[in-house]
Amino acid sequence: MEAMLAAFTMVFLAEMGDKTQLLVMGLSMRFPWQKVMAGVVLATIGNHLLAGIIGVVCGSFVEGRTISIAASILFIIFGLYALKDAVSGGEEEEEEEADVSAEHPIRTVALAFFIAEMGDKTQFATATLAAKYGDLVWILCGTTMAMALADGLGIMVGAALTRFLPKERIDLISAVVFITFGAFGLYEIFG
Repeated sequence: MEAMLAAFTMVFLAEMGDKTQLLVMGLSMRFPWQKVMAGVVLATIGNHLLAGIIGVVCGSFVEGRTISIAASILFIIFGLYALKDAVSGGEEEEEEEADVSAEHPIRTVALAFFIAEMGDKTQFATATLAAKYGDLVWILCGTTMAMALADGLGIMVGAALTRFLPKERIDLISAVVFITFGAFGLYEIFG
């Protein structure tokens, strides 16, 4: 139980204001909040399970420079996609949405979140705690609950904004946020 409480506290605090929390805020302006939350939980379980296994087995995590570069590029791609929607007024998106399966937003969120979380401080915290306590199940329970709560707050803010802003403005805000985080991530790596 001590491992779960430590994992929950550390990861919740680390996630507040983190890029992945802002990512889900932007995604919740594009997709229903339930699907965003489902994607976040699935990605967190997969990502933190990977980090926990590595932490338990190796006691440390491999260098994540390449993964950080990929995450930054993914942010920029999402930003450009949102910018295209803002400029086109979402007309093409409405036509495409009729053909998209109900699970598409969950997969999109899960993939984006999983990649963005690679090499993130919460993933390193998970690996470190798993190495310290050696209790993967309780660590995973604590980190998953912490991510769901912290990112749930971001989802609520993003969903609330959709009631007050027109879709084109939301797409523009999402584009700016995603491109800024992608550019900042690349700057941190290469700058």
